[in-house]
This record gives sequence, C-alpha cells and structure tokens, in this order.
Amino acid sequence: MLIMAFQLFFDSHLMVINAIKDLGSALGAIYTSFTHWSQVHNPPPLHQGSERNNPRRGHSSDQVRSVAPSMGK
Repeated sequence: MLIMAFQLFFDSHLMVINAIKDLGSALGAIYTSFTHWSQVHNPPPLHQGSERNNPRRGHSSDQVRSVAPSMGK
C-alpha cells in the first residue's frame, strides 16, 4: 500500500515536472517569434550621428526642425 502511494505521488510529480518543461519550451518559442517580429517591424535606428559626419547625405533632424517654423511665414 505504501509503495503504491509513493508511486502515485512520484508519477504525479513527474507529470507536473514534464508539463512545466513543455510549457517552458512553448513559451520560449513564443518569445523567440515575438522578438523576431518586433525586430522586423521596429528595426533599430541606422547609425546615429552619421548624418552629421557626412554633410552630403542630407539634413540632420536638428537642421530639419530649425527650418520647419520658417516655412509658415
């Protein structure tokens, strides 16, 4: 009787441990796909400061902001 009770206790705990492991794998897959999606849809900014280092590439964001108010006059 005691051996059967121990076996049931051990089996139920083993099932819980395996379920947690499976849940961790599923959550890891969801997290990985979400981080990949966010990197594709929200790419990091391109080399910040490169516009100021190379004036032929265009206006920096500071220059555009300083010009914008004078356009309304």
